[in-house]
Formats: sequence, structure tokens, C-alpha cells
Amino acid sequence: MARKKITLAFIKNKTNRNASFRKRRKGLIKKVEEISTLCDVEACAIIFSPYDEKTEIWPSPEGALDVLIRYGAVSGIHHRPPKEMDQVSFTLHRLKKNHVKLDRLLMENKRNDLDCFMYRCMAGTNSLHDLDERERAEMCRLINQRIRDVYSKIENLMMAGVGGVAAVAPPPPVALHPTPPPVALLPPPPAVEEGNMESYMMSQVLTPIEPESTGFPWDIEALPYPHLFMGTGSGTHR
Repeated sequence: MARKKITLAFIKNKTNRNASFRKRRKGLIKKVEEISTLCDVEACAIIFSPYDEKTEIWPSPEGALDVLIRYGAVSGIHHRPPKEMDQVSFTLHRLKKNHVKLDRLLMENKRNDLDCFMYRCMAGTNSLHDLDERERAEMCRLINQRIRDVYSKIENLMMAGVGGVAAVAPPPPVALHPTPPPVALLPPPPAVEEGNMESYMMSQVLTPIEPESTGFPWDIEALPYPHLFMGTGSGTHR
């Protein structure tokens, strides 16, 4: 009489499941003992049972430990390849990646804030004086990077043959503390004899001041109150 085919499925009945476990556990231990004796191989069996507090170990805890140590030495289980991780190394790896991502996002947020601040400065709603020394240095780097991006785009358009794009020389980089233009020194007044001092002072007062002879390196017309520096207009010196 042929044996009935066994369906490999979870046994829902707890009593039947426990009985099947005890019977098959004995059969498994017997098979391991047979292959170890008949074929002269080292083998062990460790069975954790939800029904018994004691763990089933064959042939003995010491014999099973010897087999596991030899297995670890042969298979390199203690020298895992870099891609194989345990739970701790996997968690540390994920933490490291998240820290790198967080730093990148913080840097992007900082650049976006500086972008917005730069546009507000261009609109006149903010001033660079609102920034500290470190933030002003970052703003200078950002402006220089934007300038490089613009000229790089122009070069790419020229190489692509886009019409109407002329070569433009890049400007000098923005400095954190721009150097003011040199101030031209006024020529020393001519020597005047003591007796002619009064007539010399009167001639200086009556002589109109010409823009060309001011000696200033900037455009007088661009000043807020040019009449204070020029001899024309409603604010002529008297």
C-alpha cells in the first residue's frame, strides 16, 4: 500500500502540530546521526522548540560548537565581504548616509536663503550690513558663482552657434571689502606775500569753481547735493 502524499502546509491544530513536531524531531536527529556515522562526516543539529524550554542539540553542545567553529573558519563567516552587513553595521551605514543627506539639504537651504537675500538687496528691501562677517563672505562666494554661471552659459551658447551672442569678458570677482577709488590730492596753494593776503583771499572767493578743477575722482553731478561742490545752480557759493 502506497504512503499517502503529505501536503506541506502549516498544521493549524496545535495538538496535531505538537505531535508532528516531536515525531519529526526524532527522525531528524536520527538522520543526522546516520549520515555522520555512515559517511564519516562532521555534523550537528540544533533545534529550538516552542513547546520545550530546553534546546535540542546533537551530538552535544561541545561537539556542535566545534562543528560551528570549523564552519565559520571555512566559510569566512567572521570575514564578511563589505556588502554583507549585520543589523548594527547596516544601521550605522544608514545613519551615515542620512547625515550626509542632511548636510547637503542644510547647505542647499542656506544657499536658497542667500539667493533670496541677494534678490531683496537688489530690490532695496535689505542691505548687506544686515549680515555678519561670515555671511558676507558666503554672499560674495555666491555672487561670484552666479557670475561664473552666467558667463559659462554665454560660452555654451556661443559654442552652440546661437546667433546674437557676442563674446563678453568676465568681470573681476566681487571682493568682501571693495577697495575705494584713489583720491586725488589738491595742488598746494601758491605762496602769497603777507601784504597781498587780503587781495588773494578776495580773488579766491570771487573766482567760480569749475567742475574740471575740483580735483575729485568722482562725478560731481552724481552726488546728492552737487550745488555744494559746484559754482552753478541755486546753491552757488557766496
